[in-house]
Amino acid sequence: DPEATVLASGDLRSRVVSLVSKMERSGFPVDEIVEMVVHAEAYCEEHRDLVSSMGPLERGHAVFVLLLLAHWHISDEPCTMANWHQTFFAEYCQLKDLEAAAMKFLALRGFKLRVDDFALSALRVRLCFR
Repeated sequence: DPEATVLASGDLRSRVVSLVSKMERSGFPVDEIVEMVVHAEAYCEEHRDLVSSMGPLERGHAVFVLLLLAHWHISDEPCTMANWHQTFFAEYCQLKDLEAAAMKFLALRGFKLRVDDFALSALRVRLCFR
């Protein structure tokens, strides 16, 4: 379904909700969390085939990497990768593996994190944020 969002798909929905809840408890502003989710969805849609080909655990962690990249793009005071790793990835992988995954997604995006404003507005509507 082309209208279905990647982040709201069955196996990811509960993991994204859990991460968002954890970010809110950690003091992330709600408006920043919303923008992170919208940007991460845009990144996922751009690489839907790659993300869809992953197993559930890997797909969940790939989405967390994309949320980290979105956080770096929109936040005035972004968390370090080491902090993000400790908070969200410590049980899944080593810091060097997180760094490699982030670099892979950055390279796939041509090292550009900006998303077209029109695309972001459309995603906000689809994700029911506006």
